[in-house]
Parts: sequence; C-alpha cells; structure tokens
Amino acid sequence: MKPDRMVTRFVANALGVPNVAPALAEELVTKASAVLKAEFPKLTPSTLDNKIWKYQRDQDDRASGNCRH
Repeated sequence: MKPDRMVTRFVANALGVPNVAPALAEELVTKASAVLKAEFPKLTPSTLDNKIWKYQRDQDDRASGNCRH
C-alpha cells in the first residue's frame, strides 16, 4: 500500500497539520488497521486505505459542490 494524496490529506487533517509524508501516512494507516482489527476482524491496511480514499473523495466532492450517486 502506498498512500496517495487523498489518504495523506486525510491523515494530515486527522493530525491537524498541513501535510504528512506518504511514508508516515502509510505507517499510521497500517497501525490504525491493526488497532481496529479487534472490532473489524476482516479489516486490512488496504481496505482501510480504500475506505479513507472514498471518504476523502466524498468530502472533496461536497466542498466543490459535486454530487456522486
């Protein structure tokens, strides 16, 4: 998993900083998936990355006035 701009933006927003390095975003998403695995046993780092990407895309769409159906 190599996080793209959507995932790095999500992680930066979560941390309250302007940006984060992709390597740090990858590390944090991997660690978060390990913590969340207790509640969501099928969760993998790639699955979490995908969910974050979709969430961030929806946030960007809302901010720009676009609507996905």
